[in-house]
Amino acid sequence: MGPSPHRPRTTLHHRLKEGTHGYEDEKFSYVILSKRSVDHSRGARVIRHPLHHPGWIDLRVCDSGGAHDLRVTKLDKLRFRAARKAEWGDLLLLDGQIVDHLEDA
Repeated sequence: MGPSPHRPRTTLHHRLKEGTHGYEDEKFSYVILSKRSVDHSRGARVIRHPLHHPGWIDLRVCDSGGAHDLRVTKLDKLRFRAARKAEWGDLLLLDGQIVDHLEDA
């Protein structure tokens, strides 16, 4: 039998949530807030750590169309160079440049 996909609940958590199962099966979500207005026309915000592969980089980004996955290949040299340097929270501009982290945008 393989490992369980569920996380075991602590005794305290089990009592507080009045859980009937001995494991945690809730999904998670997150919210990104900013004190400044967001201009999505400039580019896309990286909302997950980039996944580096040989020849391409997978990014989870948020832009005017909402959150989606973006794959950047070596064929797109300008964007690939930027994606290699990108970190969670960076703004990827349409011209392939990066504005580092949330506070600089």
